[in-house]
Amino acid sequence: MTKIADQTLQEYLTQVAQKSSTPGGGAVAAVTAAEACALLSMVAHFTEDDLGDLIDRTNKSMTNLLSLAEEDSRAFNLVMAAYKGDGELELALREAAEIPAKIIRTCYAHFTDLLLLAERGNRNLISDVAIAASLFSAALESSRFNILINLRSMEGDATDLMREIMNIDQYLEDCHRICDQIREELS
Repeated sequence: MTKIADQTLQEYLTQVAQKSSTPGGGAVAAVTAAEACALLSMVAHFTEDDLGDLIDRTNKSMTNLLSLAEEDSRAFNLVMAAYKGDGELELALREAAEIPAKIIRTCYAHFTDLLLLAERGNRNLISDVAIAASLFSAALESSRFNILINLRSMEGDATDLMREIMNIDQYLEDCHRICDQIREELS
């Protein structure tokens, strides 16, 4: 199977739409966050300030997120195999839950970039900053669901994974606030 990063958009969407569990919601969440990073990078390129560090961070995150999309599919397949008796279920569930936790951390890492570009980004591209915030919101909420579905079947201590999702509501509020500010600016 061709890696998600190497597929055309049509190939990727066709693969997601197939009667197959992978790639599924976890991969889609990772790709969604990568799209948000791509928009931040694009806006940074058109902003007069020197934002080379921001561009480097977003490019690195895009690559990492596309790798996480691949890892999510692999982890899901391990969970399914473990349910059939091939492998340790608790370990497979933990690994499957850790991938969306990494997506969450990556989204959090770009919150200051969102704030910076909402304030100082090229005003002709400010709607792209709002769209990036919306995409990060979708990736965060999706990742929370993916952690929760794995936690539901775990028997061991998952305090660390619960901590990963504790602050999501605050970040979602912050993303919505950025969108509201931009919407007000555009009205």
